[in-house]
Amino acid sequence: MAMSTNTLLRLPRPISSILMKTPFLPKFHGTTVCTIQSNYFSTNPTYPFQRHVLHRCLLQTAAQSTCYTFPTRGFHTSRTDQGLEEFFGDPKLWSEIDIKSGREWLVEDLRLKDNETLHKLWYVLLKERNMLLTLEAEADRQKKHMPGDDRLEKVETSMKNLKQVVQERDEALNELQLGRKEKHPGKWEYSPFGFMHYVKPKEHLIPKHMSKYWAATQRQYHPSMGRFIRIWLEKVRKERWRRARIEYKRIQKLKERFPDSDMWEDDKQS
Repeated sequence: MAMSTNTLLRLPRPISSILMKTPFLPKFHGTTVCTIQSNYFSTNPTYPFQRHVLHRCLLQTAAQSTCYTFPTRGFHTSRTDQGLEEFFGDPKLWSEIDIKSGREWLVEDLRLKDNETLHKLWYVLLKERNMLLTLEAEADRQKKHMPGDDRLEKVETSMKNLKQVVQERDEALNELQLGRKEKHPGKWEYSPFGFMHYVKPKEHLIPKHMSKYWAATQRQYHPSMGRFIRIWLEKVRKERWRRARIEYKRIQKLKERFPDSDMWEDDKQS
């Protein structure tokens, strides 16, 4: 049966334009891909082939839109044959009562290493610490003694020394580039009650001029607080004078009780 001109004019848009606008497969599944009339499905003998081609195009487009490639250089994972066993150490040492281990990493040893070696060593120590913490928790659960419990202390000491070495290098680099140890030094600011306190900067996701929380919680020093500050300073001076008077009376009583003591020779010479 031949199709009329009116039927051809009712054909939908090209498949390419549909795929470019909405490339997701679930939206184009089945006969809901386009608004073709039902009489065209029954009268067009090539519709099954068109539907097959359309389905293949949609599958290819969906596959291309959901495939992502990530850089794998420098990315390391554990071996596939090791699962949770890595958190419990070597099974040969589970029955040992005492496990011999070396000493911790000293600051002098770490200063001789380059930054790349320190970076690798940090993750080695971190993995060892996680393993020891897991082993300690399992030993506590079974109410048994953890073999080689001194290893955890050595690992934590090594990590502390490594942090110290990295901080020393950062301070040296900041002194060379900026002329100070801290990259972002703090500053002295007035509190809402008029006291001076040191504020160390912290990293925030939102700048303070855009943060509604900072604007709502920030309180500036008001000059009317000066009266209360003077009263507070007077109270502090009286407390210091009271403690000094008590200490003076205590020393005078000790001198009367032990007049020949060697502790008063400096007072006699002066």
